[in-house]
Amino acid sequence: MQDPKVSAQEKADKLRKAANSHVAYMNQAVDGLGCDRLILGLKFARLPGETHPFFDDKNLAESSHWYLSTSQISSEYYDGYGWGEVIVVIF
Repeated sequence: MQDPKVSAQEKADKLRKAANSHVAYMNQAVDGLGCDRLILGLKFARLPGETHPFFDDKNLAESSHWYLSTSQISSEYYDGYGWGEVIVVIF
């Protein structure tokens, strides 16, 4: 987006493509098909005391710890919307 050699039209096309990709992934997540659901399922499928290097990976731990949630609560049965804190950070 900051490359002056790229035309405004190409930047707009790329932004549109990225937004469409995000919406498609968001819809999959809403339907329970996001990658986080797979990882959660794998965690729940472990036997008590069972370990695996995948779950000890520092990148997985880092990506599972969110300081900000931009997810909203939505449902055809819920009249309204809202956001909730993920963690509380005290500085």
